Amino acid sequence: NGIELNTFTPHPSFNDVNLVACGDYCSYVYTNDGELYVFGRNENGQLGLGGNETVQEPVLIPNITGIKKMVAVNATCFILLDNGELLAVGENAQGEFGLGDYESRNIFTTVATNVENFWYNNKTLIYYSDNYVYGVGNNNCNKLGLGNDVSTSITPAKLLYTPGMKTVGIGNSNIMLVLSSNSTPIINYVSKSIPNFEFA
Repeated sequence: NGIELNTFTPHPSFNDVNLVACGDYCSYVYTNDGELYVFGRNENGQLGLGGNETVQEPVLIPNITGIKKMVAVNATCFILLDNGELLAVGENAQGEFGLGDYESRNIFTTVATNVENFWYNNKTLIYYSDNYVYGVGNNNCNKLGLGNDVSTSITPAKLLYTPGMKTVGIGNSNIMLVLSSNSTPIINYVSKSIPNFEFA
């Protein structure tokens, strides 16, 4: 109800939670009963309710269940389902949905299928079941490792064949991947002002 809290406080609406994600003043809660609730700011439609009105109380999103992973950053949320379907909602200013445009979505929209895992931070890495990693979104300073200076990629580009991806770190300016067959991280970090910083 718009009350600021300065300590961790139990939410009165939930007591059996499986997953949570928080963006810029917006929250997503997935319960162990298989129910997805959203609340908070919604100026880019990031709550997936079909509009852009702020919501102060949790609202159930019907027909989305079997959630494996949720990530929210700023006014964007991605959800991976157990069946390999990847959903996205909210701001798409960098083309990070991979749908060939920069249009925001105010309902949860399928952006990929046959997905094993994904990582998002204003750019999206998608790890498909065929062991290929694709990148899409913000490519300023070649953050996606595409080998070009295109500022954004609005359709997914194949990056690597990586059987058994182990872990990924994705920041605003860099990406680090560790493959199961090689414990040495593969780094993509571009800084024109601090050359070779990534190998220090």
